[in-house]
Amino acid sequence: MYAGAGPQDLPDEGASGGGAAPAVQAGKRLSKTCRKQNGALLQKQIVAALKARYSENPKLLGAFPTPAAALFKPQTLQSPANPSAITIVTQCSIDRLPRLAAMCRSWSGAVSCAVHVPRGACISSIAQTVAAVHATLGNLSVCLRQETEDCVEWAQDLYPINALRNAALDNAKTATVLCLDVDFELSRGAHEKLKRSFSPGSGKPIKARCDWRSARSCARRTPGAPKRLLFTLV
Repeated sequence: MYAGAGPQDLPDEGASGGGAAPAVQAGKRLSKTCRKQNGALLQKQIVAALKARYSENPKLLGAFPTPAAALFKPQTLQSPANPSAITIVTQCSIDRLPRLAAMCRSWSGAVSCAVHVPRGACISSIAQTVAAVHATLGNLSVCLRQETEDCVEWAQDLYPINALRNAALDNAKTATVLCLDVDFELSRGAHEKLKRSFSPGSGKPIKARCDWRSARSCARRTPGAPKRLLFTLV
């Protein structure tokens, strides 16, 4: 699934890739059979790339052939550091920016997000799109990641979820972080409740519940209102 989006795949850049591939395939949703076939083909391509690297340099045995990438961290896309806050670490593609904004509005702590920029896309144009979202939020820091290596053909249609998460983690400015999928919204007071659990002598464990819920205010007005994925601390 795309970044653990919940009980169902979402119609965005992260259709299910299937199998145990290191990243998920982008594009339209495929049938289960097609996903398995694509996953098997992908694994063969990765193994071939590993063998080619090893034949050129035996010291690289076991080193995964990750495509090279460039990171962009414009100061205009960073929020002021708050060392006492807890930072949500997340990642997303361009089409998930509305979900990122919803997450930020539901969380009073900091948010560090790595945004995937597709190969060949204009980085300055993407930065402007992200800046428009960033301008409406006061707790968001963003880094843009774009793969630059064109020779790794098998990776062209993959979403590099692990690399994005690590980039967002590196960009976090606090000692305590919470790794969470971008599709989640946080329950009211979640940041303060989590901070109290880390205070000396609290001794009270925090439990989390993740589920799909209709936004009550919308449900009253509109029958069949769209549901949101809520991360609740209890």
